[in-house]
Amino acid sequence: MKIKHLIFLLFFSFGYAQELKFNAQEINIPSEKVTVNGTLLSPENHEGVPLVIIIPGSGANDRDGNQATAKNNSLKYLTEGLAQHKIATYRYDKSAIALLKKEGFKEEDVGFDDFV
Repeated sequence: MKIKHLIFLLFFSFGYAQELKFNAQEINIPSEKVTVNGTLLSPENHEGVPLVIIIPGSGANDRDGNQATAKNNSLKYLTEGLAQHKIATYRYDKSAIALLKKEGFKEEDVGFDDFV
């Protein structure tokens, strides 16, 4: 009886430890002030799957859901979970994030609309 339980647990542990299979592709969209950088994450077999566009929340969030002082990768984990369910996603950095990282950044170059 114990051997059956051991085999059962061993069998399912291999299935659980399988590597997630999805494709990540950087897609950049040019805009007036700066190029908007994003990531398209799709299941390995992505033909005919739906696409969800992830829009970062308020503030200076990047495409993964992180801020300068808080890194949690919430949007990245969300998109990986959706890819497991055969849903492709596109998430992007707000243009303000790219402006803040740009060399020669001037605060007066960034307005409210850049964070929306």
